Amino acid sequence: MEDRNDNKRYYPSPMEQSILVQSVGNYFSKPERSVERNKIAAEVSAALMKINNHWTHRAVRLWFNNNKHTYNGEGGQPTNPSNGGPPFPIQQHSMPQQHSVHFGEPPFIQQSQQQNIQQPMQQQVPQQQMNPISAHPISQSVIQQPINSALQGPIQSSIPSAIQPPLQQSLQQGISQPLQQSIQQPIQNIQSSLQPSLQTSLQTSLHSSIQPPLQSSLQPSIQQTLQQQQNQPISQIISSIPLQPSSIPPSMQIKPQSSQPQQQQPQSSQAQSKSNQGQSQQQQQIRQNWQTGNYQNFTNRIQGLIESSLKVDDENMATLVQQYDQCLSEMRSVGQTTSHSYAIDPKNSITFPQPDPTEFSFSSSLSVQDALFQSRRYTDVFINSQFDAAFVDGSCAAFHHIARFTPDRALSYEFVDSPKFGESWKTQKVNTNARIESLVVDSDHKCVWMLGNCKVLRLHLDPNQKLQSTDLTPPNPSMYAAPLVVFNGRVVTGYSESNILYFIDNRMKVTQVNTGFSDNNGYSVISPMNDLLLCGLSHSAAVRLINENGAEVRSFVGHTDTPIYISKMSNNTFLTASDDRSLKIWDIRQHAPIGHIGTNRKSITAISGCENYAVFTTHPNQICVVDVRGVPIKPIIGVSTDEYGTSNLYYNPVNDTLCLFGVAAKEGNSDSLLFIDDEGASRKYVFRRYQNFIHL
Repeated sequence: MEDRNDNKRYYPSPMEQSILVQSVGNYFSKPERSVERNKIAAEVSAALMKINNHWTHRAVRLWFNNNKHTYNGEGGQPTNPSNGGPPFPIQQHSMPQQHSVHFGEPPFIQQSQQQNIQQPMQQQVPQQQMNPISAHPISQSVIQQPINSALQGPIQSSIPSAIQPPLQQSLQQGISQPLQQSIQQPIQNIQSSLQPSLQTSLQTSLHSSIQPPLQSSLQPSIQQTLQQQQNQPISQIISSIPLQPSSIPPSMQIKPQSSQPQQQQPQSSQAQSKSNQGQSQQQQQIRQNWQTGNYQNFTNRIQGLIESSLKVDDENMATLVQQYDQCLSEMRSVGQTTSHSYAIDPKNSITFPQPDPTEFSFSSSLSVQDALFQSRRYTDVFINSQFDAAFVDGSCAAFHHIARFTPDRALSYEFVDSPKFGESWKTQKVNTNARIESLVVDSDHKCVWMLGNCKVLRLHLDPNQKLQSTDLTPPNPSMYAAPLVVFNGRVVTGYSESNILYFIDNRMKVTQVNTGFSDNNGYSVISPMNDLLLCGLSHSAAVRLINENGAEVRSFVGHTDTPIYISKMSNNTFLTASDDRSLKIWDIRQHAPIGHIGTNRKSITAISGCENYAVFTTHPNQICVVDVRGVPIKPIIGVSTDEYGTSNLYYNPVNDTLCLFGVAAKEGNSDSLLFIDDEGASRKYVFRRYQNFIHL
């Protein structure tokens, strides 16, 4: 029964055992069930899995626990596997928490090791590979005689007499070798020449009582070297272990090189480890220098192209834009992307400060004028259901949502200048089951245009009028649509992977206009600018100004990623936001930005520009206001929206009001009791209105 169980065991190869033994002391030096222990076991498992798939994380920990006393020496004495019989003498060295790896070796090997230490400068002899052996017990007649002759004294033993022929042949070959060759072999080569099954068999099968363990005659320098190797990282331990032909496939075997004297081997291993560390640090420094230099190179190229745009006319601007986008593409291909803070006047390049969390406490004063981050009074109107799309301007707010208690869709709207603001929301049913992607209210506030599922809907605010619709035919219906905008009595939209613009008039007639951009370079955002259209392209960082016929009038370079928001500030200036997490202020008479606003790498969720201020919201639910009237431009107000993220924003400079739609979110809770007020109504979706927002 014992033989059958022993045959099922897996015995580590010399290389595997060296890795395990070198790490077991460090493993048990860490606290039990600690992260450090788990990390050591994971590193050892990762290294051993490259040799044999047996060494999973669990197998490594199991081996450590099973060999805890044998290798780690807890309790001060080495122990043997508990097989119930008398143990075999194990070689022990007098080092704290460090025992020799040579346990259970025949005495002729122990004797050769002692002589190797005394003669370290002799030339090494190539290692002899032993045949695989069985894990069955070893015959007393084979081992007893060399043990007695080497130790110069009888050792009592009760070794079973069964021995396998391969084992007997291997032992006879090892014993018959000249003693001079055994003496010349270094300790490391002799250890690796024994197969792990022989070492395990000697531990598990020999059951005689032992004499007091022999003390090693290792020199102090070798003991210190072994102590240092125990605390080495697993990567250094692996690099210092020679590859064994029996542990790797023949196609991957490396021819042995000429060996060095015994005493110099630990030193050369440490020197090699230090050399590898130095080379790794040098390579890392070179890579960092390359990345820094490469990034600086891209930055200089971008700035050079932006400055060149000031000297280029509109006809030659297309070539410069192509070079600009190519430079950004190369920059992104090496994993580098960031906004560029260039402005024609460097004083107008700023970064909005980050708020101090303590400034948003309930104890903050409402009359503080000298602090940047302040609180503002507001009025909330909670929306009972989730809205698909929303719109807000200076006098009207509207949103499309699921009707209450029915699966139908509905549109709710209200005029924000109403004296009963928040109490007079009107709702109209929309005969469509499609999700609305964007909506816009016309300038007369008589009808609402909606876009969804490649259809444009027109809903009159007069309930007596019917819903009108028309189909768009984009090349791919799954493409993302740019937000609808009202332009000269018509609405305009486009798609992200098509260069076609769609104009829809009041008779629901669709006019398609092909622009001069590439076929797959569609639209990310569209905004009216007097009698022209400003648009951002999905595969370009430049902002384009085009006419109704789709011809490009002017282009603007300064962003380093796709533009996502555009807002008109005056007849000559406009504000843009990009995926590079920055805002730019432009003058249509210049190709380069006249102002830059950084956000500390925060995502921009909405913008609203006017002649004197640039207003925008960032992802951490913060409203930011920048005064653009003077030089330099300067941040003046930062207001927290608490738990509400902004989806639509509009600042009205006439009455100093700010309106927004918000969606509440708290650490990933999409819908919970956190968004239920005292009356049981949902407060997750809100329409908020600030009064006296900038001027208290």
